[in-house]
Amino acid sequence: GTFFGYVVLLPLWLQQYLGYTALWAGLAIAPMGVLALILAPIIGMNISKVDPRRIATFGVVVFAVVFAWRTTLTPDPSFFDVMLPQFLVGAGMSALFLPMTAITLADIGPQQLAAAAGLQNFVRTLFGAFGTALATSYWDHGTQRHHAVLTEYVTPFDVPTQQALDAANALGMRDGASVFLDRIVEQQAAVLALQDFFLLGAVLVTLMMPLVWLAHRPTGATDLSKAH
Repeated sequence: GTFFGYVVLLPLWLQQYLGYTALWAGLAIAPMGVLALILAPIIGMNISKVDPRRIATFGVVVFAVVFAWRTTLTPDPSFFDVMLPQFLVGAGMSALFLPMTAITLADIGPQQLAAAAGLQNFVRTLFGAFGTALATSYWDHGTQRHHAVLTEYVTPFDVPTQQALDAANALGMRDGASVFLDRIVEQQAAVLALQDFFLLGAVLVTLMMPLVWLAHRPTGATDLSKAH
């Protein structure tokens, strides 16, 4: 659920506040598929040789690092700053989802494997939907909260406020200076709310890391062909 929230919020922010088109937002997010594509067959071939709990733990660590990295976002990041962490996300996807599928289906008999895989995909999709809804609501309410706090500092005696108004006047926006200033405050509030979500995500995935080791190590190879 946290991962799906991450996947949804980042392109929303890029399009709503940075002026990215859907195409460029997609290009900024797409690199997460590169390492996922490269590592998936490697992990698949070695998943019976290495304890999958170790691989899954590595995946959780990658997600925690990416979430913590994203807390450093600024209101005007470069395309490279947005894109670079996405490569690591791909490593986390392969290192977490494939081993967890093997772990959860390890003790299922052949006759029940297809049904178990379907149930697992249903639960994963369900919590992905919950995560998306909760993440967008959390971000929206967080933006409103930070906006209310930041507006308390918007006074005629505040130097950044006066600089923003002077910039608006210089652009010929004398009548729309207050709207211009409110837009700046809203952009700052959206970034702060996004940082809050990423910090919460880093904490959540870190707390979930020990849960991986509550599962038993698979004793044999698992047929994952019916798990997709």
